[in-house]
Amino acid sequence: MKLSRYYGFHVNLTNARKGNEKGSVERSVNVVRNRSFALRYKFDTFEQAQE
Repeated sequence: MKLSRYYGFHVNLTNARKGNEKGSVERSVNVVRNRSFALRYKFDTFEQAQE
């Protein structure tokens, strides 16, 4: 609770082994990762990824 208050985020608790409750959260992580942290995240070769 202290950590969430300090950084200003809301804690969203879900039940264990209930995928239907976590789907939107897990999808949000993919969206943020793909749009914010990588301009391109699929490559044809390992060398292209390193560049």
